[in-house]
This record gives sequence, C-alpha cells and structure tokens, in this order.
Amino acid sequence: MADKLKRTRRWVLLGAGAAVVGGFAVREYRLIPPVYAGGQLNAEEAHRQALSGDILLVDIRTPREWQATGIGEGAQPLDMRRDDFEQVLAQLLDGDKNAPVALICARGVRSARLSNRLTEAGFTNIFDVPEGMLGSAAGPGWVRSDLPVRRSEDTVMAPARITNVSLVADVEMRCRCPRHARRVRLHGIIPEGRPSN
Repeated sequence: MADKLKRTRRWVLLGAGAAVVGGFAVREYRLIPPVYAGGQLNAEEAHRQALSGDILLVDIRTPREWQATGIGEGAQPLDMRRDDFEQVLAQLLDGDKNAPVALICARGVRSARLSNRLTEAGFTNIFDVPEGMLGSAAGPGWVRSDLPVRRSEDTVMAPARITNVSLVADVEMRCRCPRHARRVRLHGIIPEGRPSN
C-alpha cells in the first residue's frame, strides 16, 4: 500500500511539474515574435517615412491601446482583429498590394505575425516595426523615442512624459468595527500637463 502511494504521489508531482513547464513554454511562444524575413524599420525611420509619404504606417493595435498611448503621428489606425482587415488595408493602398506598408503594434509581436500573414496574402512590400510603440529588445519604441502621438485625426500631441508626482486620495478601510478605520495615502504618477484634481 505504501509503495502504491509513493508511486501515485510521484506521478502527481511529475504531472504538476510538466504542467508548469508547459505553461512557461506556451507563455514564451506567445511573447517571442516569429521571424519575419521582410524589411524592418525602427520607430524613428517609420515616422520619418510616414510623414514624407514614402510609406503607409499602420497602427494595428486595439482601440483601447490607441486610447491609452495615442496613435503615432503619421500612422493610420486599423485594428488587426477586424474580419475585413486585408480588404480595408487594400482600400487604404488604392488596391496596390506592391505599395510599401509598415506595421506597428505595442512591442513587435503582433506586427511580425501579421507581416508574415500579409506577405502570404500577396502584399509584397511589408515592413515590420519590431520595437513597437512601447519598446522591446529591438529598441526603445515610439513613446520612449519621444516621437509625437495624436489622440484624434485633428490633434497632434507632444510626447507624453511621466513624472513622479504624488496623487493623494483618502481611502477609508474598515474592518467590522469602527475603531480600526484607517486613512491611507495613495501615491501614483500622472503625466505632465494633466490636471491632478
């Protein structure tokens, strides 16, 4: 009986260890961008070429991400999750699948995958911006390079800078008895130029 219990415990521990290792492997697979054999641009070069009209720069992130960091100046926002993504991209290019297109996402993972997919779909001049908006191992990214972003089609905003400013809020935490009420000071960061209320 004791021998059977030891074998069962061993198999349970082995299975748990395999599950943990498998979980880390899946996580790493999702975070490592696939190899894209086409061209690559850094954020500054993509910005320069987009402003000069040499390339169509497409921000493929989600609307929530656009709202959080803004859209790079000169970039066209187009959510990659759209079912009609390839058709809309072709419309932006006036049907010319040979026109140069640069794709940018947050950290370069999605743009590399989508670059491969678009190349397979017949787009011949796709460039990846592997550092993305937020930076990656490929570079600091659009935001940290202090490149301008916009929140709407009309407004171009200066790069957001974060400073350590105390944001104070009074919060009462109570247990079931009122004598344990405590006031807590919360500290956070707020961007320059934004009201601290």
